[in-house]
Amino acid sequence: MGSGMEFFRRTLFLVVICALAAASNAQYEVSTDRKFKCSTEGATCLALVDYRPASGTYGGIQTLFNIRELRDIQGVNLQLKDTISPNDQVIPLGVIRIPFTRKCQDALGTSINGPFYKIQSDETLEHIGKVVFSNIVKWPQIQKANNISDPFNISMGQELRIPLPCSCDQVEGTMLVHYGRVFQNISTSYLEEMAQTAGIAVETMKDLNGILDESQIQAGEIYDVPLKGLFCSSS
Repeated sequence: MGSGMEFFRRTLFLVVICALAAASNAQYEVSTDRKFKCSTEGATCLALVDYRPASGTYGGIQTLFNIRELRDIQGVNLQLKDTISPNDQVIPLGVIRIPFTRKCQDALGTSINGPFYKIQSDETLEHIGKVVFSNIVKWPQIQKANNISDPFNISMGQELRIPLPCSCDQVEGTMLVHYGRVFQNISTSYLEEMAQTAGIAVETMKDLNGILDESQIQAGEIYDVPLKGLFCSSS
């Protein structure tokens, strides 16, 4: 199992380097729907997600996402300098791509090795989703993933599983890396540009993300942008 995960991890860096170079209570009701579906039950795959920390260090991000080595972060972020150290400060609100390994289960991707997060003093699920994990996940998704009956009754020190968005499904018959990308600076041609980057048709991008009309796209929200070139394997 260890050698298989190591192979996945190393393959991801090669693929991404190439590809990047060329929502409980009624009064607080929030949809738990997410764009990322995972119908290939039992499949294991690699994924990426955009993370926009307000502050902190690369070592802190490594710990937060339970990433084995700092170079795993560096390998999928071409904008970083040749060498980063755990104590190096991140650029506030700058995009950092987080690599992780996922498994398809119950129609959603679930983490194999985390991340897991311990609730700090006076934190709420909303704060954890919106601030700690920079809105990668919504608090109802955290609630559902951890079978929490009352989202307002959580305890300091309680460990949560953070359900990062991902999929292991094929797109247009091709195995690939599903990249949870935060859309920014939305324009009339933005979706077309993202589809072109992914090497897929605009209609496929719409279907993948449940977009009926481009006016639905919201800046700051996360969308599924696949990167062709990497397979998923059944475990």
